[in-house]
Amino acid sequence: PKMFTTVIQRQWSSLGSGPSPSSLDKKLFNVGGDLSKALELPNIDAPVAALQANTDIPGEPENSLKAENKKAEQTLQRTHLSAAWAVKASTAASFFNRASLIWLQELQERIPLDDVRSHLHVNKLLAA
Repeated sequence: PKMFTTVIQRQWSSLGSGPSPSSLDKKLFNVGGDLSKALELPNIDAPVAALQANTDIPGEPENSLKAENKKAEQTLQRTHLSAAWAVKASTAASFFNRASLIWLQELQERIPLDDVRSHLHVNKLLAA
């Protein structure tokens, strides 16, 4: 839907960083082409990327973390990534459900009025 795409575009106006989906994520949480295009990270020019502030931690940030903090951070990253992909999959399922309801309503409008049995079956599907 256009509203969903508008919200995503508004989100992209203030970029953050996050992990890219793996091939397994793309296989498990497959969505339509339009939605996938909307959810892709936009390209950032090199001059813009150079404006990013450096951290105050000398050396690699991973080396400054304690072992238990590294494990906690990895767990949080995995949890966040799986939650993001679950939201993406549930959004796709919601779109599919809504499209199915619209299709059933259009089908019901095309069924002749004297075909009562078909209308009953479509009404049962719409109610489910």
